[in-house]
Parts: sequence; structure tokens; C-alpha cells
Amino acid sequence: MRGRIGPRATLGLIALVGLLLVGAPAVALLQPDTAADLDALEISETIIYGGTDVDLRRADAEAFELPAVMVAFTQYPYVVSYLDPAEAARQLAAPATRRQFGRPATLRTTDFSSVGVSADASGYLRTPAGRSPGWTPADTATYVVDSRARIASGPVAVGFSDVTDARDFAEVDGGRTVGCDTLADARTPPDREAAFTAALTARTSWADALTAAAPESTQTVIVGEDGWTVAAAVAAAPTGATVSVPAGHHTVGTVVVERPLTIRGAGPATVISGDGAGSPIIVRAPGVTIRDLQIEGVGPVGARDPGEGAWDTSIQLAYGGGDAGIVVDGAPQTRIEGVRIDTPASGIIGRDATAMVVRDVTITGASSAAEGFMGVIVIGAPAVIEAVSVRGGRDGVYTHRADGTVIRGSTLAAHRYGTHLMYTSGAVVSDTTIRGGEAGVMIMTRPEGNLVVGNRITDARYGIVPAGGDSYIAHNTVSGAAFGIQVAGDRHLITRNRVEANAVGLRANEILPTNTVIRNDIVDNGKPAVATLGPQRIWTRAGVGNYWGQLPGLDRDADGRYDRPFRPTAAQDRRLLTAPAEVVITEAPAMRLRRAAETAIGGLREPGVVDTAPATEPFTPAGSR
Repeated sequence: MRGRIGPRATLGLIALVGLLLVGAPAVALLQPDTAADLDALEISETIIYGGTDVDLRRADAEAFELPAVMVAFTQYPYVVSYLDPAEAARQLAAPATRRQFGRPATLRTTDFSSVGVSADASGYLRTPAGRSPGWTPADTATYVVDSRARIASGPVAVGFSDVTDARDFAEVDGGRTVGCDTLADARTPPDREAAFTAALTARTSWADALTAAAPESTQTVIVGEDGWTVAAAVAAAPTGATVSVPAGHHTVGTVVVERPLTIRGAGPATVISGDGAGSPIIVRAPGVTIRDLQIEGVGPVGARDPGEGAWDTSIQLAYGGGDAGIVVDGAPQTRIEGVRIDTPASGIIGRDATAMVVRDVTITGASSAAEGFMGVIVIGAPAVIEAVSVRGGRDGVYTHRADGTVIRGSTLAAHRYGTHLMYTSGAVVSDTTIRGGEAGVMIMTRPEGNLVVGNRITDARYGIVPAGGDSYIAHNTVSGAAFGIQVAGDRHLITRNRVEANAVGLRANEILPTNTVIRNDIVDNGKPAVATLGPQRIWTRAGVGNYWGQLPGLDRDADGRYDRPFRPTAAQDRRLLTAPAEVVITEAPAMRLRRAAETAIGGLREPGVVDTAPATEPFTPAGSR
């Protein structure tokens, strides 16, 4: 019952990526007829809620177990697996869950009784070889909470069919035992917006400290004096020295930096030129600074064939093995600033380069996505990308398992994606202008906790496309797109965005609609919203909805909300934005009776979106941004 990623699941992942972009049906996991049918399923054959794709892949590769609750609902055609029984209990107790999906018809939890389970040093659950957990009814199980047990993305509750086994596990691995009826209250969920704000503050403070001015070296080696070439000066310079490269054209093959030092030019007039067959500068030592120069003569190779290897290794070798103006290879505290790079491949590649800073850098890439590659690639460790301008190439900034990376204050105009987060959680994309391309911000492979805040995205096909869960998409302005914001993934908080002058404002195509979409201004779009497969989405929380423009209607109690719901995906309601007289039809007795029946009877609800508390005024007026 591990979270295995086999051929079926891999194909499903590919199909879901296609679903995000084109909205085509991709999943056909229909409700089982019996409890036995449910017990026969693997987690990878269900709709997965919570956790990340890294959780699933690591569980498969490292052979640890994923505690889960599997649910078949009465009014939802797919089986849902929650990757944490405590989170499952909270979601199933929420009125919105029952309103959208009906009641749970069958519930099963992973049963760790009689399999010899224990938590390893990392908290991952291990069982002896050949002993895998089965399933047991979730409502009669005993759970251990607050133990050392976890998956990569966070702590988990562990279920047992036998209360004695649960107590034995708690005695060894910590925690306490609770029943299904109290599981939802076992961990107090945080105020989500407050938690997101705190995470943003923490990552911003980390980035501020990292980008603070570095001390200047007092010892200098000057290129050109006594016949020094750039390579010779770098090789001869003592640890901590500055290699000063004067204005002029300096031809190199590849300069390898193997001790801490600074390479400083005289601005754009200092040109470091490679031989067009590789990377002009490779950094392999910690604490290296490269600043105030221009790089050209980069090799043409974007990604190299990695050969055989695990999923993660293959991607790192392929993307990280390409040509770039600067390659940082396992070297922490590298600083690149005031640099211009003209490249047919990538601009900068950071491989396991902890705390790398790329600041005040201009990268000009290839004239098409097919010919070029990435502006900045960050693999395996967090970095700060600040005040960077990328024009051309495939993606502006690409990350792979670079949790916590901060991308801010930049200008990106790549041909495919402005920012492309792969297997990356807890990243920040903020205060950045992104123009054109297939997507402004693309988040893929089920990460969690990403913060996309205060960006301006124009003229992309898709503005923001989030996968995964628990991300904060707030205070962005998206305009001129075919689709402004894709409402996909799960548990995202999408709030206080201004989505205007797009062909479609918001596109809802999550299969399991659990996102919170409130306090957004969705105005002057060809269509305010569209929805693909899935049950009805309710974009209201605690009496707070969104602003859709001026609607004909009343606010009798002057609470800032129209007295009737607004359905932005319904043609009749959409016409109210441009033809106020349509209110006569929408308020006809038959239409009012239908809306009342849809509210009361879940099975009568049409797929689509409803805002039960549409605002009468914008939450964030255009002039205040």
C-alpha cells in the first residue's frame, strides 16, 4: 500500500498535466461497488489529497509507508486518498465537503496493526520486508497523533485496527492515541492566511540577509599585469583575493574557480568570452563572487542525455549538465551580481549550490523556446534570484527540488514559462513582472506551500498555473492572458488578486475542488470564469466572496454583498455583467425555484462555479496597486 509511482501512476501524472493546460478529461477512477473493491485499490489509483509528488516518489524509492484514508463519497465519482488521517478527519467534518461531495459512503484507513511498524530516524514509517499494511474501517480505528511519524511534507497520524498495537507504537515513537470521533480536533489547524504571511516574512528575511553586501577583499590580482590571463590569475590568486579583470575582450575556454575569491570586472566593457563549446566559468569552491562583467561564447547545449538513473538523478543530470554562462557546481554562498550573459543555452546553472545569490543580472537567450533553454536553473538547494532580467530562451527561472528559493523583483520575458517550479515547495515568487510566453508562473509536480505574491503578469497564454497544494496566490495582477489564473490543485488560498482584461478570468479545472477563492477582483474579462470537470465549486468562505463587477441587484442590508448568488460560469448570469436587463429573466420564479433546489439538493447541482456572497465593491481598487 505504499505510494508507488509505477507506469499507471506516471501516465496519470502526465495526463493530469495535460488536464491543467487543456482541460481534457484524464481520470476515470469511478466509485467502487463494494468495500472490497475499495480495499483492492492502490493510493496511486485514486485522487490524492495532501502530500507532494516528492512524498510519493520517495516513498516508492526508499520503501517507506504512507498513512492514508481512502474515501468513496455518495455524490462524487472518484475515490479520494487523504495522505494523513488527521487531515482527512478535518476535511470530512467540514460542511463544505459534504455540500460538494455528499457524505462518505465508505472509509478505509491504512492499518499498521500486526506488521511491525516503526519510525526511522527521519520519522518515516518502516515495516519488515514482505509485511505491508492493509486497510481497516476508518471509523473504528485507533490513531496515534503527535508522534515522530511523518512524510516528507509534514507530520501524519497513524491508524491501527487494534488499540493495543496503537498504544505500543506510541510508547516507542511518542504521541497519544485518539479515536476517529476526536481525530479532527487532535491538531489545531493554523489560521491559513496568517501562516502564509509568516512564511513569506521568514523567507523574505532569509533573502534579505543573504543579499546583504559582501565584504570587499583587500588583496587584488590584476589580469594583464605580468602577462596574467583570466585563467592564470584565477589559478594563482590566493584564497580570499580579488581577481580584477579590466575592460576589454578576454577569450577563455573554461575558467574553473576552485578556491574562495572574487572575480570583478569593470562593468559591461569587461567581456569574458568562451569558445562556444561549453561553460565559460565553473565555480566549485564556496564563497565565490562574480561581478560587474559580461559573458558570451556559451556552448549551445541546453540539456544533456543523463543516461540511466533514478527519476531525480536523471533530471538533475540532464538539466544541470547543459551549457551556461556560469555553472555553480556544489559551491555554497556563491554570489553573482552585475553580470550580463548572452547565451544560446542557459544563463546560470546552480547545482546543489546552497544559498546562491543571483542579483542584478541580465540574461539574453535564444530567439525561440525550441532553440534555447533556461535563464537561471536552480537544482537541489535554495537560492535568491533578485533583480534579474531574462529575455528569450525557454524559461526565465527553472527550479528542481529547490525548496525555499526566493525569486523577486525581476523582469522575465521568456518564450515558454516566466517562472517554472518543479518539485519545489516553500518557494517565493514576488514583485516580479512577467510578459508573454505560455505561462507566467507554472507550478508543477504536486509541491506545497509556495507563495506567489505581488506579481504583474501580462500577455501570457496562462497567467498563473498552480499544481500541488497549500499555496498562497495573492495580490497579483494578471491581464491580457487567454486564461488569467488556473484554479487547480488543492487547498490553495487564492485571494486579493486583480484579474482583468483577459479572455477568461479564472479557469476552474481541479478534479477535487478544495481551493479557497475569495476577495479577488475579476473584472472586464471576456468570460469571468469557466469550469471543466468536477462538481460545483463554491468560491465563498464565511460570507466572503469576490468582486465580479457591477451587477444589477440589491444589497438591502448594506453589508457590501449582493442579496443573491452569482454564477460566473452560467451564461445567464454572465450576461448580467453586460446586459443588466437580463435580471428580469434570472429572477423569474422558475429560475429562483431552480436555484433553491440546487442549494438544497446536492445531486441537482450543475458543475461550475457559484459565489454565494458577491461583493458590491472591489476589494483592491486598481489605483491602489
